[in-house]
Amino acid sequence: MIALRLDEIADLCPGRLERAAWADEVTGVQIDSRRVAEGDLFVAVGGGGDFAKHAFARGAAAVLLPEDAFASLGALGGAVRARSSAQVVGITGSTGKTSTRDILAAIVGPHARTIAAERNFNNELGVPLTLCRLEPDTEVCIVELGMRGFGQIRALCEVARPTIGVITNIAPVHLELLGSLEGVARAKAELLAELPAGASAVVPSEAPELEPFLQRADLHYTRFGTGGDVRLCSFERLNGNAKVEVEIFGERLELTFAFGARYQARNALAALGAYRALRLPLAGASAGASALRLTSWRGEELPLPGGGVLLNDCYNANPLSMQAALGDLAERAAGRRRVA
Repeated sequence: MIALRLDEIADLCPGRLERAAWADEVTGVQIDSRRVAEGDLFVAVGGGGDFAKHAFARGAAAVLLPEDAFASLGALGGAVRARSSAQVVGITGSTGKTSTRDILAAIVGPHARTIAAERNFNNELGVPLTLCRLEPDTEVCIVELGMRGFGQIRALCEVARPTIGVITNIAPVHLELLGSLEGVARAKAELLAELPAGASAVVPSEAPELEPFLQRADLHYTRFGTGGDVRLCSFERLNGNAKVEVEIFGERLELTFAFGARYQARNALAALGAYRALRLPLAGASAGASALRLTSWRGEELPLPGGGVLLNDCYNANPLSMQAALGDLAERAAGRRRVA
C-alpha cells in the first residue's frame, strides 16, 4: 500500500487512534484482525474494538476506533487513490460483476501491475479496502461496485474515481428498492456520470433501458454483445475450458478461457472491452485467459462419482443468473439425466 502517515489518518478519520510506539505510518489497512500484518492499520468496524489487542499482537502499527466506519474507510481509500497514477476500472451491473472482474484481472495481469478486488468486496467496506492495496507502481486497479439503492454507486465512485467504467447488464434485480428496470439502469448509470471527460465506458449492446443514460458526448463508448463493437463469433467447450473467437472493432481474436459456461463468454466480452480501453495489446489478451481462476461459487465444476458433474453457481439467485445457470445445465447435459 502507498503509505499514509498516522498524523494524516488522525486528521482524516474522527475517532480514537491508538498507535504502536514504533510507528509513524501505516502500509496496509484491514478490518479483520486475523489478516493484520506488520505495519497495518486495523479499523475497528462494529464490535471490532474487542480485537484491538489481537491486531497489535499481529504487528499493527495502529488501531482506529472510528466515529463513522464507512466514512473513515472512504477517507482512507480516497487518500491512497489520490496518490496513485493507476488506471481504475469500475465494474457494475445486475449480474456478472465478479466474473467480469476476475476475467479482466487475468488478461490484464501479464501486461500491467494489477490490483483487483477480492471475493465480493464491492461496497462501502470492500471498495476502500481494495484501494488501500494500491502500491506506488500499480498500473491498473479493478474495483467492483455493488449497490442496494440510488446514490450508492455515485458515493463509491467519489472514493474510487474510476477512469474506465463497465456495466455488465441491466436486469430485474433490487426492484424492491429501485422500482423498475428503468430504475436499475438509472442506478447503474451513476458510474457513467462520475467518469471524467475523455474516459471510456463499456456497455452492453442489448440494454434499451440504459440508452437514455448514454448521452455524454465526452465519453468513448464501447458496446459489447450482439451487433456491438466487441462480439462473440464462436464458442466451443473443450475439456472444461472454452475456446472463444471474438471480434473486437473488426479484429478477430481467439482465446481459450478456463471456464466452461457459455454465459461466461458474455462476461469475457465486457472484460475485453475494458482491456482494449486500457490500450493493452489485443494479441496479448490470450496470455492470461487460460490462467483464469473464477471466484468461488460462480460456475464451479466439481466432479461426482460415476462421471457426473456438479455445477456450483449458488452465489447469486436473481432471475437472470438463475436462467443462465439452468440454461448452462441443460446445454451441458445434452440428454443426460440432470437435477436442479
